[in-house]
Amino acid sequence: MQPSRYPIEALYYVGRQPDVLQFLIRLFFKEFLVPIFWIFKSLVQKDHRLVFQFVLKQHGISPDQIRPLTAANHQQLQAVMQQMQAAKQKEYSQHKNLSTQNPYVDWAMWLVKPPSMSSGKTEYVVKRILTAPIRSVLPFLTVLFGAANSHTQARDALGPYLELKGVRTTEEQDVIVEKHKLMFYQFGWAALVLSCIPIIGTFFAFTNTVGAALWAIALEKEKFDLMSDEGKKFS
Repeated sequence: MQPSRYPIEALYYVGRQPDVLQFLIRLFFKEFLVPIFWIFKSLVQKDHRLVFQFVLKQHGISPDQIRPLTAANHQQLQAVMQQMQAAKQKEYSQHKNLSTQNPYVDWAMWLVKPPSMSSGKTEYVVKRILTAPIRSVLPFLTVLFGAANSHTQARDALGPYLELKGVRTTEEQDVIVEKHKLMFYQFGWAALVLSCIPIIGTFFAFTNTVGAALWAIALEKEKFDLMSDEGKKFS
């Protein structure tokens, strides 16, 4: 499986599905023309969930057909999550004094880092407002800084599927990302390049959600085990 192909495959899929294309165009113009969508991530997330569910429906898949994680999987998930949180806390305590020692450089690096729908509400709103000119004029900077965080872009895109699997919180989803980081980096990088294109990047953000839905459908068909480090199939 090559997750990086799904953002591109989504473009062909949308082009062959007039119903999907019309649906995306309506959502694109709504978000592009109505300023409130530039700020509130909950509205953006709602539209992307609608797209995700729309594609599943096109493939004859209802949400209750998605197999949730087993109780044993959830216990394993919680155990790994606690280990990751402890490791992050230890790393933070050891390196909390490390910095560029230049607040202007720190601020600039934060500014050009792409806003994530899973970030805090205040941070997301501020970033959406402040980075609009940067993302339009200097999109390559956003791509450059976003490359290191492309796995979080993939996590956000695949979020509706992970929620259907019973992996609902950001911390739980980070466990899945950590176990299959290469796959998430591959999808996230391809999706990031498309979504950073000026003006029409918002539309490609929707096609990336289509790609995430196609990826989720493939994972279900292959009976992919999200809790396996090797990505083994389960019966």
